[in-house]
Amino acid sequence: MARLQENYQAYNWIRADHGESDAEVYRLVGEQTYYLKVGGSDLAAEAERLEWLAAQGMPVPHVVEAGADWLVTTEVAGVPAAELDQVVDAMASVARMLHALPVEACPYRRDLAVTTEQAHKQVSNGLVDLENLEDEYDGWTGEQLLERLTQSRPADEDLVVCHGDFTPENVLLDPQTGAVSWRTTSCWTSSSERSRNQRLWSNMQLLNNHKQSQAVARTGAESLSGAA
Repeated sequence: MARLQENYQAYNWIRADHGESDAEVYRLVGEQTYYLKVGGSDLAAEAERLEWLAAQGMPVPHVVEAGADWLVTTEVAGVPAAELDQVVDAMASVARMLHALPVEACPYRRDLAVTTEQAHKQVSNGLVDLENLEDEYDGWTGEQLLERLTQSRPADEDLVVCHGDFTPENVLLDPQTGAVSWRTTSCWTSSSERSRNQRLWSNMQLLNNHKQSQAVARTGAESLSGAA
């Protein structure tokens, strides 16, 4: 941290207190504007993914420098999608851009072999949050969830490149789109991506009118399902 403070001593450090990152996030304002993340988990992985996505032509921040627990990137112009009223089409466009990337060129894997192994470790280590389950699994143990996972595992996978934390807070619109946090970008099954997106759009409350919100949720789920 001392070296970073020295390197960017001419910049005005503004602490970003919004979002849910486990890192300390600063906006560094000077001759140019940068973003600094310090102390978060998997920042080295995020830096790797940003560089890979940039090589694929995705509109992502440029990695200025990075270490094991810190990351400096350029600023991406735009407004968080969560602050706008009509974002379904734009976010669906971002999803399609990701899903169009070649899976064989993506070195980051989150396929069923990887996630199933992680699930076994989580259950073995008692790290499953049993207080935050879907209603149909209320009261289940980790072992029961693992058994259901094993029984329902599909024989085939349709892999696509996914963001991994694709929420309106993580997308900037101006008018081109670019997602902000990329540390979970990997190849996932398209069915798991659709499931996450459907839950996302169902919970979005970007419009005041409840009936309009339902229409947005339905349209968003269909748009993103088509993107896979």
